[in-house]
Amino acid sequence: MTSAPTFAAPAITMAGMIRGTAAYMAPEQARGKYVDKRADIWAFGCVLYEMISGTRAFGGDDVTDTLAFVITKEPDWNVLPLNTPAALVRLLRRCLAKDPTDRLRDIGDARIEIKELLANPTPDSVALRPATSPRLTWRRIGPMAAAVLAAAVATGYGVRLSMRPAPSRVSRFGIATTAAGGVLFSRIDRDVAISPEGSRIAYVGSGGTIHVRAMAQLEPSMVSGLGTPRGVFFSPNGQWIGFFDAGMIKKVPVAGGPATIVCRVAAGSRGAAWLADDTIVFATNDVSGGLQRVPASGGDPAVLTKPNRESGEAAYAWPEAVTGSPAVLFTIASTSAPSVDNSQVAVFDLKAGTQKTLLRNGSDAHHLPGGYLVYGAGGGLNAVRFDVGRLEVSGNPVAVLPQIAVTQFGAVNFDVATDGTLLYVPGGAQEAARSIVWVDREGHEEPTKVPPRAFAYARVSPDGTRLALDARDQESDIWIWSFSRETLTRLTFDPATDRFPVWAADGRRVFFGSDRMNTAGLANVFWQAVDGTGTAERLTMSTTRLQVPMSASPDGKTLVFRETLPSADLMALSLDAGHEVRPLVKSSFTEQNAEISPDGHWMAYESNDAGQFEVFVRPFPDVDAGRWQISTGGGTQPLWSRTGQELFYLAPGGSLMGVRVDRGASWSASAPAKLFDERYYHGGGPGSGTGRTYDVAPDGRRFVMIKPEESRGAAPGLIVVQNWIEELRRLLPQK
Repeated sequence: MTSAPTFAAPAITMAGMIRGTAAYMAPEQARGKYVDKRADIWAFGCVLYEMISGTRAFGGDDVTDTLAFVITKEPDWNVLPLNTPAALVRLLRRCLAKDPTDRLRDIGDARIEIKELLANPTPDSVALRPATSPRLTWRRIGPMAAAVLAAAVATGYGVRLSMRPAPSRVSRFGIATTAAGGVLFSRIDRDVAISPEGSRIAYVGSGGTIHVRAMAQLEPSMVSGLGTPRGVFFSPNGQWIGFFDAGMIKKVPVAGGPATIVCRVAAGSRGAAWLADDTIVFATNDVSGGLQRVPASGGDPAVLTKPNRESGEAAYAWPEAVTGSPAVLFTIASTSAPSVDNSQVAVFDLKAGTQKTLLRNGSDAHHLPGGYLVYGAGGGLNAVRFDVGRLEVSGNPVAVLPQIAVTQFGAVNFDVATDGTLLYVPGGAQEAARSIVWVDREGHEEPTKVPPRAFAYARVSPDGTRLALDARDQESDIWIWSFSRETLTRLTFDPATDRFPVWAADGRRVFFGSDRMNTAGLANVFWQAVDGTGTAERLTMSTTRLQVPMSASPDGKTLVFRETLPSADLMALSLDAGHEVRPLVKSSFTEQNAEISPDGHWMAYESNDAGQFEVFVRPFPDVDAGRWQISTGGGTQPLWSRTGQELFYLAPGGSLMGVRVDRGASWSASAPAKLFDERYYHGGGPGSGTGRTYDVAPDGRRFVMIKPEESRGAAPGLIVVQNWIEELRRLLPQK
């Protein structure tokens, strides 16, 4: 090797002091900043580069020039041999990343990759220009690199590696959260994320916030003013948080500030991953789409790959980056009802444009450096060995975590950092018990005798004697509560998912959405007699669009329902024998939660065509005769009083607002006024999806609200496992 300028070693070192050979110093070391084992990773990369190319990665005539090159320049990758394996080039790039958070985490991971390259010496060459200096071939340099690596592991570079402690001890701790101020478990997206270097966690909170908690802090900070965030994910450098909001992908700095729109999306989120090349790969619940890719700086998305319908693929979801490889993991949902155990884990090679299935009966896989793939299966987490170079799994999967929270679409509520830190939501925590309460117009609360359950939506019958409830524990079914008898009776019994109850105008039947009888696993509209006689009748038949009821007209002739995929639109269903369907409000934006007024002349609904969800009113049934905005500063879940003289809605954060309505021939309404503050369950955040979570009594004096239960020594909302990779190494040892 060529000689390089070296700093003389003083008797002791301290912060701000530079010590070592300049050509092999990491940028943070050259700046006199704090260094850790990642500086040794950099030094190894410099040595390996020099062995392969015959020249130093960072050369200069003196110390000053050399340090300047280390800080400002990239190595000349074109001097590497033409037959250098692509996997080796990726390893070098990861060792020589300027930002320590993007660098290889452990020298043992380099040993694994070089060992795999030696076992398969056939070069996966990269397109590089011929070098001007003589170089060694990989066949000769591979064993030498392995020897240097072995020496590095055995003796260490400089002072730090020789003082490296034994493998870190695995430690666990819980983070308490509450339904009102902590994680809002949407049962749709992953609700939590950890930064790639493991220093921060993020989760969606109430009131349009994302909570960011540094591992060194006791309390989280809140990034607010974000609209309706969901599906959070970090940038590769951990400085940005991406999220879905009201038909858009946005990003915001972890320290807070205004959110930036990355792109618009056609339908609801099914996960996103921010890649090292500063692009975002994402999926939506649009059945015509698959994986899409967009620059993180903004732009128009490009489709990468779509489901193969002929092979029984219904949708692609939950993309995740493969660290150190131009590839993404993703989940293939089958044509039956989506779940973890009837899905497949696949990988898409971004460079080759090809994909292949890795595992069956699993979902939402994450790659952990060191050769591990972790994924959801059987209500917990499994792990299996993963070859990054070949993008293949090997050996038998091993169960590594017994219970973890899973969403209805196969997302598993966990994330892992490249340093081996695991963050997850314990199984069952995604749906806590909630109470049904009455709240008057001044905010005074009165309990009911409805037993607490995982209630999501509540609707008062037209005569005010019963409640239709959407319960999301056990099996997802519709239940009826009788105020006079004080009994809770199950209305639907099918093992399918039954949700979003809506009363018929006469109170004799309840409409609901269900995926029973649908081979594509999508919901259609059904209705069933409340007295339990007969069976549920299917009213809509689409196998390509998700359909759920919104509101029935007072004359009993029409049902307004929402139809999703590719966009969310409002449709009208005739309730006569023909069950004719016609569009009401149809656009590329999201329209939902429609409510027909008691006199049948107006329709209130919410839309995000102005960038955030607002409440609007149109004439009904002639919806094209005009439109008026009701809410100011955001609004969702509109509801008419039984007299039609008031219109209610939820402001961002969940406060209940009221608007006085003049029932004349033309539209006239007062300015919104707040009735009472947020403290009740309102779904995964305003605008997060279909359904109204509250209702009003026939007399208009009080409201049925869903109240989150207070914690009584329950399990923590989040669990953090530090140095979790040590458990994986024990459970899945190298052969």
